[in-house]
Amino acid sequence: MSENKRRRRADADRNTAAILTAAASVLADRPHASIDEIATEAGVSRQTVYAHYTNRDALLAALVEYVSGQVVADLDRANLDDGPATDALRRLLDTAWAAFDHTPLLLTTATGLTAEQSDHAHEPVVDRLRRLIRRGRDTGEFTTDLDTDWLVTATLALGHAASDSARTGGLARARAVDTLHRTLLALYRA
Repeated sequence: MSENKRRRRADADRNTAAILTAAASVLADRPHASIDEIATEAGVSRQTVYAHYTNRDALLAALVEYVSGQVVADLDRANLDDGPATDALRRLLDTAWAAFDHTPLLLTTATGLTAEQSDHAHEPVVDRLRRLIRRGRDTGEFTTDLDTDWLVTATLALGHAASDSARTGGLARARAVDTLHRTLLALYRA
């Protein structure tokens, strides 16, 4: 590959990263923000955004993919297969909360994400949570009285509720996190 092509590829990669970072930030604050607003935040032209993403839906799909990749890496670093399942559940919750803190787009429905995109955004957490539930059941730490899918659904719903409460001022952030931990540990206990 020629030096000129490498430089163009590096520029394109930088623009892509800038656009996705800006989109995550802008859409978290203003879910219906325009492509122009995202371009301005990214420091690129509107045409540059459209050169990478043909429309808003394509940008949202790429953003969900980008953020999901970051969440997967964070969850993998949390070593959810190590130690007691209750400790791993705490690490999963803390890691997911931190990801949602950095990218609240994943917690809002106002951006226009389709149900499929929203499901995809949650998929890395759900897959790891299911494995953790199975492990906790095998060790006797987690209940076998409740269906796995119900525990997953309840965990996601309570996570969203805690986030909404922290965002709207119903609970201080630290109290929302603590309340989420205590509620889910009580639900999961054998």
